[in-house]
Amino acid sequence: MAVLALLVVASLVHIVSKKTKLPYTVLLFITGIVLIPLANVPFFSFLNTLYLTPDLLFYIFLPVLIFESGYTIKYQELSKNHVTIWTMAVFGLLIAAAVIAYLS
Repeated sequence: MAVLALLVVASLVHIVSKKTKLPYTVLLFITGIVLIPLANVPFFSFLNTLYLTPDLLFYIFLPVLIFESGYTIKYQELSKNHVTIWTMAVFGLLIAAAVIAYLS
């Protein structure tokens, strides 16, 4: 029941993303943030039965989001912003590695 309801919500979000021209993944994120407080409402109580585990996140959600983003990106936008993308990727990786090393 919970999975079916979330699939319906995701389908509705996809329709909204097509009509508003906003990225689907961004709208899914916003919808997820909105659904968190609604888990305490009796109509949405099925949300309390779902558990987000690291395995579910890394093996189910993340590959789908990465594939969808790569599938829908326009090559012209990618090539126009390649310097910014590389800069953020390299420095983001170095900063994340430094923070993890410091905290470990």
